Amino acid sequence: TSEIPSSKRMAIGVIAFPLLTGDCIVGVKEITKKDKYIMIVTEKGHVKKCTLEVLASKKRRSSPVLLISLTGKDSVNSIINCTDNEVIKVATNRDYFSLQTNELPTSLKYHEGEKMIPLKRGDTIVKVFK
Repeated sequence: TSEIPSSKRMAIGVIAFPLLTGDCIVGVKEITKKDKYIMIVTEKGHVKKCTLEVLASKKRRSSPVLLISLTGKDSVNSIINCTDNEVIKVATNRDYFSLQTNELPTSLKYHEGEKMIPLKRGDTIVKVFK
């Protein structure tokens, strides 16, 4: 937040980075000094863990960092920050899964992630949490 200028008047804000047609912001997370990774969970059960180094500080109006490649009709369900040796819990409408962060592979920026949550037809991810 120290990079975001404060304003003493009514303003619409600044453009942090331009969005392309059809793009949208799916989440905002506060990253702390103890965090080491960002983890993305998709609606189809793919999980991707990236080091925070891929999120190098950018200046205003820079290109966004693409973190995951989505295939088919998949979309991002959750974004969660984490460290080594944490347990991330995934609740579906029928089941419950635990993911150990130290057992998840670390991926490159633009990759679809690994199928880690075995969803059956009709299953949906309800919540991802620590």
